[in-house]
Amino acid sequence: MKDSVKTCILDFQQAPLPVFYTRQHHFMPLPGKALTLVGMRRTGKSTLLMQLIGDLLRTKASIQQIVYLNFVDERLRTLPAKEMGCILDAYHELFPDQDKAIYFFFDEIQYIEGWEFFVERVLRMPHARVYLTGSSARMLSTEMASAMRGRSLVYEVFPFSFAEYLGFQKIDFRQIGTRQKAHILRAFARYRMYGGFPEVLTVPDAQHRMILQDYYRTVLTRDMIERYNADQPKLVGEVMQSLTQQVARMYTLNKLGHRLKSLGYRFAKAELGEIVDWMNDAYYFYPITIFSESMAKRNTNPKKGYLIDNGIIRALQLDIFEHHGLLLENLVFMELRRKHKDIFYYKTLAGEEVDFIFYEQRKPQLIQVCETLRDPDTEKREVKALAAAMRELGVKVGTILTADEEKTIVLEKGSIQVLPVWRYVSLIMNSVG
Repeated sequence: MKDSVKTCILDFQQAPLPVFYTRQHHFMPLPGKALTLVGMRRTGKSTLLMQLIGDLLRTKASIQQIVYLNFVDERLRTLPAKEMGCILDAYHELFPDQDKAIYFFFDEIQYIEGWEFFVERVLRMPHARVYLTGSSARMLSTEMASAMRGRSLVYEVFPFSFAEYLGFQKIDFRQIGTRQKAHILRAFARYRMYGGFPEVLTVPDAQHRMILQDYYRTVLTRDMIERYNADQPKLVGEVMQSLTQQVARMYTLNKLGHRLKSLGYRFAKAELGEIVDWMNDAYYFYPITIFSESMAKRNTNPKKGYLIDNGIIRALQLDIFEHHGLLLENLVFMELRRKHKDIFYYKTLAGEEVDFIFYEQRKPQLIQVCETLRDPDTEKREVKALAAAMRELGVKVGTILTADEEKTIVLEKGSIQVLPVWRYVSLIMNSVG
């Protein structure tokens, strides 16, 4: 196994770095802590590692100081955790005179059961720096907590946001004139349909569906069925398909369970909850609960679920693709999720729903998403729900996000900003830039 590790180290060092689009990031490595990138497969974690390696090579490191290992590589898949020390032996045999800092890049490390104990040992080495990636949210919780004990800085990686998509297409969103707006609207229409997975942006349209369907199957088989050794693989697939169909809609495990039992499946209710957790761990599905201080109320009320990327919705040819408002809502949720982990939906005292509530600088933010307000009845309904939530929570300014409408609605106390999603995103980016 040590010889295989040597070969992997040298193969990387002797090959040129791949050419890639440079993503903006705010990763801040710290001595004694592993910098960890987590997210769904194919969101660009490995590319970001290459970007970090490129930064090091341009500034303070030689290629001999870089140890990059991808544990998807079949040469490393049989490496048991108790023998991971051979990585250090292999490196020092290759470079016995190397006495400078060593930068360890371990890609998709979750494939090695018990990896965290070896990484914790490496972190205790003088002048060692560790960078990790993984395709499981459990790297944020159980696996990290078991041995790392706070010795990791974790950053989540998602498909391109709309702002990143514009940057990839070389469209300037900071100075929006009439001509620029036309480019942005065309880009938004494509982003809304095809999503922001990096690979999809570089291939012909005809290949998009095939690639995204493969992502779906890989998450199902490798990140759920195989990773958790599922007893009923077909049940896992049925749950994943059902909740994918329910994107941006209310769901309950009880209703889902009744439907599955009518199809002949046999299971305990807790099993359904586990499968939903697996979908969330894989960064594929994001359930949110009602806004409440009561844990019991959050657990007993219906949940809403969102998907990692609109492109997958289209690739799976789901019926929801015809419901443009739900697609817009899913897109908005993922834009918010990039900045906020704690997002809820809100129910007013009269039972009216507001799509999203989250806190920013300790202040509640209320957002309603609607394809268009051109229908007076639709505007009345959306405004009524949002205004009621604002009164109940003491919020002065609420937001309704649409496909392409912009105005201000003055209330008796406060106001509602109506903004196109693309402008809302550009305003956020301008505020942080």
